[in-house]
Amino acid sequence: MATNLAGYRSWFNSTVYSTIEELSNMERDPIFDLFGEINYSTRTGDTVNFTGRAFGGFAPIVAPGGTIPESNPVEGDQLAKQFLSVKDRMVVEWESYLHDKLDFVKEDISALTERCINTPALVMTNAFFTNAGAGTVTLPGGLTYATTCADGQFLADTDHTVPGSASTFRNTTSGTDVLSDSGITNAIQTGNQNIVNDDGVVAPWSPDTLIIPNNESMIRKALELTKSDKVVLSTNNTVNVYSGGRFKVVVLKHAPRNAVGAYSTTAGDMYRWALADSRMLKRAIKYAWAAKPAENVVPKFQSRENLDSTIAVAGRFVFGFPRWQGIVYSLATSAPTLG
Repeated sequence: MATNLAGYRSWFNSTVYSTIEELSNMERDPIFDLFGEINYSTRTGDTVNFTGRAFGGFAPIVAPGGTIPESNPVEGDQLAKQFLSVKDRMVVEWESYLHDKLDFVKEDISALTERCINTPALVMTNAFFTNAGAGTVTLPGGLTYATTCADGQFLADTDHTVPGSASTFRNTTSGTDVLSDSGITNAIQTGNQNIVNDDGVVAPWSPDTLIIPNNESMIRKALELTKSDKVVLSTNNTVNVYSGGRFKVVVLKHAPRNAVGAYSTTAGDMYRWALADSRMLKRAIKYAWAAKPAENVVPKFQSRENLDSTIAVAGRFVFGFPRWQGIVYSLATSAPTLG
């Protein structure tokens, strides 16, 4: 292999761009499919103002010739959230080109990009699940990010409010129900009594998704209860998802992990679970990309004294919980009993 700069530049660029093409086949983290994605507009600046609105309820019966009551769109609670940036960088040495370490470099570039996708997934999983009963989540690097809903309560809480009612509502079971038939029954009943629209009127919910952490005993129990089978993987298909049974089972890849990705052995992290109406949940919790890491792999060929080149990957995302309706948590602290 010739060792001229033109050859090095060509090798470096072709390696980077061939890797970018392969990123389209990267497995999608299941956390993104639980959230509702909104389109980013530069008009919002670096802050998104999420609007929470839980409509639902029941339409009135109107007598023949009677006036039809109005149900006008009303803007709900507002939740302003600022975008977060995730960035990483690696150096490609001239020696990698000289010895044609193509596969080695391609794997490193893919891993770099995957790290930048894993971070938002980890943070969103932490806020939505592992720390759903808290008001902040710690970000990789040590910063904190507020995760309360638009009503000022934790996502998993006992005293949520809605604009049109003075009552409070809970979306956690009254006890720390272990994952079981009776626990699921309690969760469904909690939702039946507490999932309301913004006027405080009970809104029928249809729980179809059981959400659990990546814990083997929880997975076995969930499949035992639901009789679901693992979804066959294909390009861009969600991983860690089981369907075909009583509920779809979603195993969160990054639960129970802490802010730096270390697996938590705390019982309250390993054994909690949640039941959700997936359609309603997507309207309650939101996220947006201003820049996706897979679309922002930036190579920079450098003709410095050591001939090193760099590859930077960056992403910018935001998430928030404008509403809480659509999910009921059990903050269980004990392992399920396996059949």
